[in-house]
This record gives sequence, structure tokens and C-alpha cells, in this order.
Amino acid sequence: FGGIPGVPVGAKWENRQDCSGAGVHRPLMAGIYGTKETGAFSIVVSCHYKDDQDFGDTIYYTASGGRKRWSDSCPPKRLRLGPQVFNQQWSDRGNEALVVSFSGFGQQKSRDTGNPVRVIRSHKVLSDFAPAEGYRYDGLYTVESAWKEQNPQGLDICRYKLERIPGQPPLI
Repeated sequence: FGGIPGVPVGAKWENRQDCSGAGVHRPLMAGIYGTKETGAFSIVVSCHYKDDQDFGDTIYYTASGGRKRWSDSCPPKRLRLGPQVFNQQWSDRGNEALVVSFSGFGQQKSRDTGNPVRVIRSHKVLSDFAPAEGYRYDGLYTVESAWKEQNPQGLDICRYKLERIPGQPPLI
């Protein structure tokens, strides 16, 4: 949990592979990095879900799952994501990681333990806070709340509110 030594807030990478190599966000595809046992270490805000909202110090993040992974026109080896076709579940690996954090005394919600989550923004985000290109580490956030709601198609989505931890260098 927390920052990576030698990686300052504002560090940039050309692609997800370089970001992974720096240890800031290891997965090359998944938007949430962590496990249900340890909690989430990092997320990438990349506009995969239309419900995401990025206000800089506050992020409303849509969890993972519920999307069609491939179709006849998009073969499995490329693992492109299609539209959401079923309800998201808290039991999805990434979703559990973002909600649950191991406290040493059993499992508690990360919004209660306050374990920090690294936030990486993608150039794909439709936000004033997104980098013009590549990926950028924008510091540490805490999960303040988690809930389910329905999207405009009537499917359940798992949502999180993340708040930036004060005292960090300003967002670029």
C-alpha cells in the first residue's frame, strides 16, 4: 500500500507496460490491482465505464465486471471489452480488492481502515485532470464509500467514491 519509492506524484509512462514495470500498477489490462485478502493497491482511471466521474480530488469509479469480453468480431486472444451485459457483483476479484482490506484483526472495509490506493490516470479519460498522452501517477486516495446502483440500461454497477489524501503535490 502507499507510494512506490522513487516514483513521484506526476510520474508519466507511455503505456501500461511501462507503468507496470515501475511497480505502480502491475496488471496490463485490469483496472484494479489487489486481492480480496490484501485489498487494492492501485486503480487506473481510464473511462471504460460511462458512469466514471473525475473531479480531481474526488473520483467516482465504476467497478469491474458485467461486460462481454469478446465477440465473433473481437476474438478472445485480444480480450477487448464489449458492452455491459450483466450485473456487476461485489464478489468480482477486483471489486473485492477495492472494498476489502486485511487489517490484521480480520477483514474490514477499506473505507473504514483507510488503506491508501494509488491512482493512475489514462489519457483516455474524459476529464480536465487526464494527461494529454500516456499514463500518469496522481497520488494516493482513500475509498470513502461503496454502493450499488443501476445504470441507464437497468443493470447493477458497483460504485466507489475515492478522495485524494491531503498534503500531496498538486495535480498537474
